[in-house]
Amino acid sequence: MNKEVKQSQKRTRKRKIVVGVLISIVGLVTVVGLWIHFNFTAFETNPNEIKTALSDQSLAKHDVQVYFYRPGCSHCKQVRWQVLGEETFNGNQQIKYVNVNVLNPKNQKYVEKYGIFKTPTMVHLVDGHEQERKQLVNDELK
Repeated sequence: MNKEVKQSQKRTRKRKIVVGVLISIVGLVTVVGLWIHFNFTAFETNPNEIKTALSDQSLAKHDVQVYFYRPGCSHCKQVRWQVLGEETFNGNQQIKYVNVNVLNPKNQKYVEKYGIFKTPTMVHLVDGHEQERKQLVNDELK
């Protein structure tokens, strides 16, 4: 009987180790998934929101700050936090902020319309007209 108890305890320890490893793997996958989400997808403005923000009716009511970026662009990553900070902390509700992923096929019409050849590029629109353009770093589109 003593031998059976030891074997049972050994199996219980093995199960605890397996469960611990599985929980660790699930936690790691969750962290990596969140990192990917916030670094590659959460930043992009939905194409329907871009269309609305750049519509004639919206442009008549608001200035629009359009940030053109490319996922994987190291310069875009460096500038992204400045753009997010400006967007988050700017108290001026008259400015709309739009983040345009130049690799998204749904956004190609905006890349062409505003003549974007390099990322990151910031275009400030007032009454629908380009007021200012900043090519924040020279990273040509390919």
